[in-house]
Amino acid sequence: MADYINIKGQNVEVVSSDPANSTIGQIWYNSTSNTLKSNAYLYAAWSSAPNLNAGKYAGGGLGSASAALIFTGVPVNWPPTLQTNQTEEWNGSTWTTAPNYPSQAYNVGGTGIETAGLAAGGGVPTHPDTNLSNTWNGSTWAGAPNLAQPRRNMSLLGTQTAAIGCGGYDFPNPTATVSLVTQLFDGSSWTTGNNFAGPGANDSGAFGTQTAGLMAGSSGQPGVPVETSSIISQEYDGTSWTIGNSLNIVKYGVAGSGTQTAAHYYALNTAPAPSGPPTNALIGLFYDGTCWSSGESYPGIYSGNFGSPAGTTSAAISSGGILPGSPPSGASTASFTYQGAGPQIQTITGS
Repeated sequence: MADYINIKGQNVEVVSSDPANSTIGQIWYNSTSNTLKSNAYLYAAWSSAPNLNAGKYAGGGLGSASAALIFTGVPVNWPPTLQTNQTEEWNGSTWTTAPNYPSQAYNVGGTGIETAGLAAGGGVPTHPDTNLSNTWNGSTWAGAPNLAQPRRNMSLLGTQTAAIGCGGYDFPNPTATVSLVTQLFDGSSWTTGNNFAGPGANDSGAFGTQTAGLMAGSSGQPGVPVETSSIISQEYDGTSWTIGNSLNIVKYGVAGSGTQTAAHYYALNTAPAPSGPPTNALIGLFYDGTCWSSGESYPGIYSGNFGSPAGTTSAAISSGGILPGSPPSGASTASFTYQGAGPQIQTITGS
């Protein structure tokens, strides 16, 4: 085998820290970590990550690809008669248990970063919908002001102090089970905002900020077939919602990352035409602010998976979900990370 010096005409550079401006193809030895490294161009792909400590689905998620939190959910088969208050924390390399969520719940909305997160709504053992909200400071949960209206399956977007609650399941209302209402949080109270321009949101993907938000897909509402509602996207400008471009696959679920103009939607639920129960759709979707396009397929076959809303279109983590079967055979512990295409620093192993 040829030596590096014979190929490149120079020895491998020894440095105490990785170069800040390395180029593709560059190789160096990091004397601090005692590792041989390179700058290599990688194709976009999902990869297996360490498993969760406990299987769960239909819970809340927040954070980014390198620092995330998942909480609540259902640890056993559907229907969700047993809910958990478990919280797990991701540090970029492993999942560890964290302080429990204040209540057992499922279908709780989550947003924010791992050191400043927000959770709201959900179903609890004593009631199908709640108005509870809680904040996470990186180490503990604390109670926060109640929602203006109780909701389950409400997707959140934004930050801990400037968030939007998108729709959700409006159980007490017998005529409109999927809500058109949005709820705004300013860090001290929840208020109702303007209604959606199109169908209400239920199990929808939510992306962006309180002044530039995106809602995509919905599991439907009375009078609106899921095949129609699940391809609709709506955009928020800080005041009102407008209909955006349609998704190119019927899809709904709360697992996604990104912003109003750069979103990655990797929830797995979709609906077969003309009607029927949800099935798994592994194809991911990307949004560039104008058009939706298909991306890399999710490697698991688990619906009800957790997402990382503070992630990006090039870096995300997703975990858990319902194991396949009819009825479902349990809750998954599987976890996967997504890395977009581009130059990446890699550790060289082997010989």
